[in-house]
Amino acid sequence: MLEVVETPVEPADGKVAAPPLRPPKAVLAMPFGKGVVVTKTFFSLWCAAARYGRDQLRFIKQERTLVDEARNRLVRHYRDEHPDAEYVIMGDDDLIYPFGNWTSFNAEGKVALPQRYGALNFFDRLLSHPPSVDIVGGAYFDRKLGGQLQCAWGVGSHEKRGFNTDFKNGKIRGLIEMPWVATGAMRIHRSVFDRIEAAMDRFPEIKPPANSTAPIGFFVKDRTGVGEDVAFCARAREVGCKVFLDADLRCLHKSEDVYY
Repeated sequence: MLEVVETPVEPADGKVAAPPLRPPKAVLAMPFGKGVVVTKTFFSLWCAAARYGRDQLRFIKQERTLVDEARNRLVRHYRDEHPDAEYVIMGDDDLIYPFGNWTSFNAEGKVALPQRYGALNFFDRLLSHPPSVDIVGGAYFDRKLGGQLQCAWGVGSHEKRGFNTDFKNGKIRGLIEMPWVATGAMRIHRSVFDRIEAAMDRFPEIKPPANSTAPIGFFVKDRTGVGEDVAFCARAREVGCKVFLDADLRCLHKSEDVYY
């Protein structure tokens, strides 16, 4: 059973309070753009989630919808139908998530992956961070940019190239505060949506049309056309939330038959 380690509390007797023994309730929300999920993605999630009961981790999906619209519908479902779930975990249908052991696959029709990617369990790691970590994302490389880290550093900039090199060489570790992280492996605390909704007058692009059944556009791209993950994190930071990259939580991103 996962032990969730919160920031230690010093009671009057000087002894550190024990952490809770059960993980917080969470919902995994997956957009399936083509109505299907890559087999390796499903297998990795199935393995990572195997230790969790339905009272701890639930799964919802949205098929055949544009990704930003799908995420908005998933968030509405999470908020309305799972009020006891403290977190939503956003995923993508073309990543492989670490589940503690990559050796379940081999060359005989199975997948052989670098051992360094599989040491952690995806859900264990995301749920180990305390609620004060409003948004946290795992690390993976952008399949369209030849292996650039998909996180806050400007595409093609010297800073990003240096960060990528240090990351690949194992010099970037642990939690790092970022302007944004990618939605393919992102844990979001429920309060983030409440805070953005309360400040919706500052974000007119996310308001549903009058007399519409459309969900709030938390993940709507902004006027500059940046991705839904960049726009969402910018809104969250504007209302006081903090965004982190967990550099130790490394996922693999599919590009045809190559994983970055």
